[in-house]
Amino acid sequence: MSDEYTVSLNQLEKRLAVYIGRQRESLSRSLSVSNHKMAHEDPIKADIEGAMGEIAFCKLLNTYPHDVFELCVRSAADGSDYGDVAMNGLRIDIKTSAYKTARLLAVTKNPNVDMLILMTGEEGVYTLAGGMMADEMYKDSRYGNHVGLRKPCYAAEHNELMSPEDVFKALLY
Repeated sequence: MSDEYTVSLNQLEKRLAVYIGRQRESLSRSLSVSNHKMAHEDPIKADIEGAMGEIAFCKLLNTYPHDVFELCVRSAADGSDYGDVAMNGLRIDIKTSAYKTARLLAVTKNPNVDMLILMTGEEGVYTLAGGMMADEMYKDSRYGNHVGLRKPCYAAEHNELMSPEDVFKALLY
């Protein structure tokens, strides 16, 4: 994978992501929102890494992370989740994993999202692994019980994703 698709967050960006992640976790728990994390990990760490991955994606594509800074509970089930970033008319849901060979995962179908993106990395250094258009991701054949995960979900293997180059083409041109 080329270094041109890897980005490092500076200290301020990391501190913002930690704050956002903690606030998301606290707000969700205060409203008794169920935890949809697919792996067996600390939910606060997952929210912090998710926020870092979202900021990293925005930094990589040189777009301001307006929606990342919005602290509210959004839900695909009630239609209030419009993804993490809007870019050139597309709504993008950004997923983050520490594992370089991670699968792109989605718990539920979100009709308000056009593209799903996978960022891999942790602790402030992330790589755009690829992405998938929502209509491809949300196929019935992708839904089910997948090895190593807590509950059924939509999943795409790493090698099925659009390349970072193709993600850039889809979003910037």
